[in-house]
Amino acid sequence: MSVTKITYRSDTAAGDDANIGYTAAEGLILTGQGSTNDVTIKNDADADVIKIATGATNVDIVGDVTAATLNADGDTSAGDNAAIGYTAGEGLILTGQGSTDDITIKNDADTTVVNVATGGTDVEISAGNLLFGTASKGVYLGVTSATAANLLDDYEEGTFTPAVAANFGGGSVSNVEGNYTKIGNAVTIWCVVTFSNTSDGSNAIIDGLPFNSASFSQHHHALTQGFTTSDFGPLYPNVSGGTDEIFWYTTGSSPGTGVSPSYDTLGTNDSAITMSVAGTYKT
Repeated sequence: MSVTKITYRSDTAAGDDANIGYTAAEGLILTGQGSTNDVTIKNDADADVIKIATGATNVDIVGDVTAATLNADGDTSAGDNAAIGYTAGEGLILTGQGSTDDITIKNDADTTVVNVATGGTDVEISAGNLLFGTASKGVYLGVTSATAANLLDDYEEGTFTPAVAANFGGGSVSNVEGNYTKIGNAVTIWCVVTFSNTSDGSNAIIDGLPFNSASFSQHHHALTQGFTTSDFGPLYPNVSGGTDEIFWYTTGSSPGTGVSPSYDTLGTNDSAITMSVAGTYKT
């Protein structure tokens, strides 16, 4: 049959095997009744494209959906195998149900990137790392709102090279090694230095710490003395406030009488000495 136009003016009815109808409210109506599907739309190759199962309300699209946007207008529910939904309160909703995971996000190589285990609430990063697109961003830990005191936005680890502080005598160092880890405003260091032979009377100070310390009005940042080949002691290393320098301090007979030993006091005028220092200071 070849016609220019067919105009339908009445509704279809339940039980129609295959009918086309029209109402002013519903517009074009397709109604069918089959043992498997009520409505089946096929392409020129006689392959199913769109199906509505017998007595059902779900639309089964055999291929992919290609559209500018896909707007969901209802909530999902428990038991949905794979559903996209929307509510005014929750926004976009992804709901799934699998034997291993409920939700799995994969990349173009079919590699799982993010997944939520079946019935679980933890989000697992299965491949790769979390990478922020803007510097100085972090994670709020232990709170449910943006609280500055709980923001972890800085982590770094690396090496540094201890050196003789500028303007502090003629000493020199060798066999140096330094490592650090910075978490927030706390820097943990470990370093070892060998002071050269010198009879210089200047305070023994090394610099080159990876970050300047916070300035303290009356105190310094105490570190821990590891091993030392110096006969002088006891020795207490500190990070001078507001600097990247380590100096040594000794106890005195009363508060305020301790001293900062010089190179020759440490014994470097007799032989080169080696010291290791570790500890944490604040930036």
